[in-house]
Amino acid sequence: MLINSGSSFSKGDTITLKNILGEEIMCTFVKEDITYYYITDAYALGMAQQGGMTLTPPVFSGEMTGEIKLQKIHIMWALPTEEKFIGGYKQEVTGIQIVAPSKKIITG
Repeated sequence: MLINSGSSFSKGDTITLKNILGEEIMCTFVKEDITYYYITDAYALGMAQQGGMTLTPPVFSGEMTGEIKLQKIHIMWALPTEEKFIGGYKQEVTGIQIVAPSKKIITG
């Protein structure tokens, strides 16, 4: 049996993991080995009251600081996060609001 020990992700990539319960976890990739994903800044994707999407902590009673070790056996999909979701994730992680560039040209 051949085992691919390489990863399709690089350290610092924003990725989305879908676990066997159907929950989507957006996180920052650190590394992986044959058994585990090592991630940081994990947030679960959920529905907001206004009907949009929101990011919430996947665990409320545990301390989610530092590197988290997640068993691959519990993950159905590991994908790069779509670009349209990365801004909201970065804002949640850093607290810095991402502003889209304006297409207006202002002259004096």
